[in-house]
Order: sequence, then C-alpha cells, then structure tokens
Amino acid sequence: MKIVSNILLAVASISILYSQQEELGCMNDDIYSTLYCDDVDIYENVATSAANWLNIETGTAAIGMAGAHTSIGKGISSTPYNPANLSSMPNNELFFSKSYYLVGISHNVLGYSRRLSKSDVVGFHLFYLSSGDIEETTYLFPMGTDKFFTVQNYNFSLVYSRQIIKNLQLGTNLKYIREEIASTFMHSVAMDLGLKFNMSRIIQLGLSFNHIGPKVQFQGPGLEIFVDDDVDISGSVGKSVSQFKLPFTIRFGVATDLFGKKGILKSRSHQLTVAQDLIKSNDYKLMSSTGIEYSWRKFAFLRSGVHLNHDTALLSLGAGIHWKRFEINYAFVNYQILDATHQFGLSFAF
Repeated sequence: MKIVSNILLAVASISILYSQQEELGCMNDDIYSTLYCDDVDIYENVATSAANWLNIETGTAAIGMAGAHTSIGKGISSTPYNPANLSSMPNNELFFSKSYYLVGISHNVLGYSRRLSKSDVVGFHLFYLSSGDIEETTYLFPMGTDKFFTVQNYNFSLVYSRQIIKNLQLGTNLKYIREEIASTFMHSVAMDLGLKFNMSRIIQLGLSFNHIGPKVQFQGPGLEIFVDDDVDISGSVGKSVSQFKLPFTIRFGVATDLFGKKGILKSRSHQLTVAQDLIKSNDYKLMSSTGIEYSWRKFAFLRSGVHLNHDTALLSLGAGIHWKRFEINYAFVNYQILDATHQFGLSFAF
C-alpha cells in the first residue's frame, strides 16, 4: 500500500509541476531553464481557455468546504471533483441542488446514481447554468439596444466508478458540454479520470484529471455578417473564429479525521474531518482549498473552508442535516466585491 500511495503522490506532483512549467512557457530540453524559469509572467494564459464554467464549484456539501472534496467526496454530487467519489456511496442516490450565483446567474444540478454490484456504480450528472436576461450593447448603442439575450451552459456526464481493491477506487466521467451565447454556440465531448486511495486508516488521497478533450470552436448564425452582393453573392459572410482549449484541470487532495470512529482521536458521536486540495488548471496559477467538516452522530453537519490564491472567493460556510434517507444542505461563499452566493441541495438515498 505504501508503494501505491508514493506513486499517487509522485504522479500528482509531476502533473502539477508539468502544468505550471507549460503555463510559464518553460518547457524545453534544458532542465536548468525549466527549474529556474523565473522571468516569465505566470498569468500569461489567463482567459485562453473556453468553457471555464466547467470549474464552477458544485455540490452543496463540497461548496461549504471551499471545494476541498477530491479525496473525501461521496456520491453523485461530488463527481465533478473526482469521479472515483461515486463508489464511496453505499446506496443508490438522487440529488438536486439550486445555486444563486453571482450577478443574477443561477445554476442547477441534477444527479442520479445506481449501484450495480458491491464494486460497480454508474450514474449521470447534469449541470445547467443560465445567465438570465442580458441587455445587448453595441458600438453605436453602448447603453443598450432594448434587446436581450441569454447565456446557457450545459454539462451532461455519464459516470462510472469501481472499487478495485479495499483501499483503491477508480472512476471516469464521459461528458457532453454545450455553451450557447445568444445565437452562437459551441459543443464538444470530454472526459474526467480519477482515483482515491486510503493510504492508512486515517489518511485519504485523491487525484483527478478533469476536462480532457479537444479544442472547441464557436459557430452559429450569430457569427454571420450581412454584406453587399458585390462582396458575396449570398449576402453574408461568416466571421473567422479561433479554436480554444478546454480548461484542463488537475486536482490533488488529502484528508484525515482528527477525531471520529476512524480518527486520530476516537469518538462515537463526534467527527471532525480536515481536507486540503491543490488545483491547477491550464489557464491559471496554482490554487488550493482547505475545508473542515464537523458532524454529530452523522445527523447534523457544520462545514467551513477557505480558498487560497483565488481572485475573489474567500470564506465558505455550510450546514446540513441527514435524517433517515434524506440529506439537506446549505452553503454560503463570500466572493468579496462580487457579493455572496447561496446554494441549497437535497439528496435521497434508496
């Protein structure tokens, strides 16, 4: 088991380092240039990926812990962080959440999972985001044209997870993504890969590679420009549109129970879990999330977390109640100048 945990730590470290050096433009055959590349702006890749909404935190319990769920997530709601989390849920599950996000944006999640055997679990996860009405502005009418449009984003995932051995879980998401902006759109397919490993009785590790897929390109009638017949006999020409990469993201998480039935300190009624995630996307600097969860008799839950190296997000708070087969959760995140967000989630195990 120590060999597996060491391999997992090495893969995570190498993957994150490679991603950082690639972002810095330091990937070459000179190892010294790679190690001592200090003069390049580390923000040069910001806004170079499409569909960054894929990295919006979802799952109410996870949001309450600042998204630190790569190693400790359970069930269909936490599969965007690590698809291996699905097989941690002992029962079938139905999940729904509603999030009141920033500047009038809302997003919703609907998920379902079914256990096929003691080792295998399948499910689907639907994420839907809507901007609400946005007033159109143009060069001639910068204050608005009295016309409105919306932005809508979809991510539909088919999830499979398997318990390989007692301490090792693997999982994958196969997903269809689509983004609609007024009368233009892009769509593509992508996948996530993840694993979880219990390094010891109290240490859990998680590693996932998210949004693996081809470059995407917008299309649709909104890219057509009307021109005179002498320019083009059809009366219109299409704008030239570049291709953009997806926000490939590596997540590495570690967690432990400070006290609980399997914790460092034994307790039957109380459990306190601490989790730490490192997150590296191909268009942003290395970030991290630290979260804690306290539970009393697996009935009442309190959560908190903090985002580190994030532009706006700071403190996260959450609470939940698990009663019989139902679980209700709430989460709050402070985005400073962008205001606060509120998320509500309901799950049913059967």
